[in-house]
Amino acid sequence: MRIINLLFLLLAVPCWAQSGHISLSVAEDDITLGSRFYVDIEVVDMPNVYGADIEIVYDPDVLTVIDKDENKDGVQIEASDFFNTRYQFILKNHVNKKEGRIQFVMSQINPAKDVNGSGILGRVQFEASSMYLPTEVAIVSAKFGSQDGKVSKPEVATPKQIHFQSSAPRVQKNSSLVSVFIAITFIVLFLTIFARVIRKRSVLATE
Repeated sequence: MRIINLLFLLLAVPCWAQSGHISLSVAEDDITLGSRFYVDIEVVDMPNVYGADIEIVYDPDVLTVIDKDENKDGVQIEASDFFNTRYQFILKNHVNKKEGRIQFVMSQINPAKDVNGSGILGRVQFEASSMYLPTEVAIVSAKFGSQDGKVSKPEVATPKQIHFQSSAPRVQKNSSLVSVFIAITFIVLFLTIFARVIRKRSVLATE
């Protein structure tokens, strides 16, 4: 019953207090085209909360969400450990791959208590396409509810910019270094042989 009440509060439109901060973070500054990478849903300085309702958007032409639970229908993202994992209950975990929209609603169940502070709420694994175009992932809605029915809306960070790099320049750079190394080796070898020839001629001339 408490979960149903919390869900009602999160989906309703009450007057909420703004507290805490929510953002998206990526470990890599530049993502290699065609690779897979994680975007973390990170919360900071949250008040006492018991559940969350998060909505995220992305460009489905550039990014593809990787399903984290193949035993369930549809595509799901990965829940993390900000809430007590033992008493964590996923109310909605849905990815609309056509629209590029993620809906993630979760709560705790008894006997869990409110949690607060900072941590990772969930993770989204993306696969980058072969398009060499920057894109962004954005939180468009974030609401949290406490065990006693208070609803809070944290400050939402600006969209996370995702930049891509091709692996081709690295290969070209490495190839250039190899070519320079070979050229230097040949020059050193030529100078060594030349020096030996000059030395030998000098010896023969003195004789």
